Amino acid sequence: MSDSEVSAGGGTGSPAGAAPPPEPDPIDKEIDKYARETAEARAAKELADSKFADKQNRLTALRGAKNDLDANQKAYEDAHDKLEREQEDYEEFYQSEKASLEKLLGPLAGRVKTESEAFKAKQAELDTGAEEAETALRKAEKTRDDAKADVKDKTARVTEYKKLAATITARMGVLKTRYDEITKERDAGKYAVAYWLLAHRGDYLAALRAEPKIIDPGELPRALVTALDAQATAEKTLADDEAKVVELRAALAQAVKDRDEHRAKGEAALRKKLETLPPAGDATRGAVSHA
Repeated sequence: MSDSEVSAGGGTGSPAGAAPPPEPDPIDKEIDKYARETAEARAAKELADSKFADKQNRLTALRGAKNDLDANQKAYEDAHDKLEREQEDYEEFYQSEKASLEKLLGPLAGRVKTESEAFKAKQAELDTGAEEAETALRKAEKTRDDAKADVKDKTARVTEYKKLAATITARMGVLKTRYDEITKERDAGKYAVAYWLLAHRGDYLAALRAEPKIIDPGELPRALVTALDAQATAEKTLADDEAKVVELRAALAQAVKDRDEHRAKGEAALRKKLETLPPAGDATRGAVSHA
């Protein structure tokens, strides 16, 4: 059908003097109306039900808290008062014992602080190392997953180039389907529908122009070689990324092991080291001489 045929008759293709379209069926109009209103009412009910459930949950939680409040309040007040007293007692003990021990240790008190700070710094270093190792692993896993997707894409492209004849046949089918559909509607006197199908080319043109692009037959060997090379490169990248994930997973396991061992045994090792700082005899003599 030519553009001149489509544009004839005021652009609709309908014969002169054609009857106007029939009025909508009144029952269909009412059905549409109540279908719409039913959907709106259902949405409103679902929203109301959701709000009701939320309010009911909050009310139940508040009532439960109210029922337990008196007992909880008294128990908490007692515990709070006891904690404040014990904190005051410990603070007095701390200040007194700190002065006494610093007098007994003399210069060694500074050494204790140094060893304690070294212990905490080592723990912080191991914590950071484990966190950084996990971050590096997650990043490598993401890179590996992207490489997997790239291999899949490149493999699909090779397969497509190997089946370009089938692709062309399929796209010829798209064209024939659209041609037959337009012709059928036109022959049935549905000129507006035929014109609409003719004018809206985007849907089937997109299918015709999709990947893989239809290329000149003489270009097929080079295109296939290029696709195979891209596939091999993607597979090599994936293999490297997989190896990196394995390496970083082992590094994370080691970092976590070191961190956890220090948490579990580091304090005991520090205590043992501190036990050797002031020889027992010297500490005793220091205590007597400063008495």
